[in-house]
Amino acid sequence: MYYIRIDERKKYYSWFDYCDNGTCENFKNDGKLLFGVSIGSIEKHMGNYLFSMGMDKIIEGYYKNVEKVCMCSRIPSLSRSFKRIEDVPCLELNDEILMRDHVVKMFLNKGCKPMELCKDGYYLDQESLGYSLTMGRLVNGNSSL
Repeated sequence: MYYIRIDERKKYYSWFDYCDNGTCENFKNDGKLLFGVSIGSIEKHMGNYLFSMGMDKIIEGYYKNVEKVCMCSRIPSLSRSFKRIEDVPCLELNDEILMRDHVVKMFLNKGCKPMELCKDGYYLDQESLGYSLTMGRLVNGNSSL
């Protein structure tokens, strides 16, 4: 799991905004927002384990002065329900089709909440038909998501 600290006051829309087009040059040593840039593993189902262990550390306060953690979730089940991006109906944040996706569930299981659905949030991901769902949760006793 790869995280970067960034400025929580800036408005972000997609994975590309959060991580500066993948360069992560927007890293801030004192950033209060921790963004999960990537989960990577050789084993297919290890991503869930890595994410879970990483979130446990974050929740325990491993990153001092961080107030919120966010990440942009893939939604691979979209390509099993729809053939093309044009076929996807207007979706709401808590739409059932999003909430039952196995990757989205991984984030929900660690207390993350849907924050923003981005239609062109991750064009590299064909399974998600380009969609991403920004998920987030508060940490270190903060109360305003």
